[in-house]
Amino acid sequence: MKNLIMCVFGLLALAGCSNEGAENQTTNEKTVIDAQLQALEKAHNVESILKESEERTREAMDAAQ
Repeated sequence: MKNLIMCVFGLLALAGCSNEGAENQTTNEKTVIDAQLQALEKAHNVESILKESEERTREAMDAAQ
């Protein structure tokens, strides 16, 4: 009887660890941090724009001297 119960629990544990049904989940689900990731990407874009502007300004100042 003890062995039967252990086998049933073992099979339930294996069934719980299977990947069945994982194919039904979509990978395009929105997460909580999506907004923060988008804001971070925008900040990086603004930073690169500001660096390019600073470089052009410095070049213009050097050319004027």
